[in-house]
Amino acid sequence: MRPANPFEASARAAKVAALTATLDAAFSESGIDPDSEQAAQRVEALDTDGWTAAAAVSRVRMPSPTTIGWILEAYRLRVAAREAAESEVPS
Repeated sequence: MRPANPFEASARAAKVAALTATLDAAFSESGIDPDSEQAAQRVEALDTDGWTAAAAVSRVRMPSPTTIGWILEAYRLRVAAREAAESEVPS
């Protein structure tokens, strides 16, 4: 779903960045690489309480399903980029 206007897109992107930074920090604190499949799986498994906590730490409102979708896609893209980079490294 595309945002209705550039202002909405900008606001959503800022919210995605804030929430992603919060989740990345939590993963790093837990010893999980934020670019790993494990991190992506944990983001996918977040329930309402998890998103509420992340929003509170990020100081943003509870994310909409669209915003959560953007965050999930960001983590999936990170995993794909990492896998692609690792496959290009000579053994």
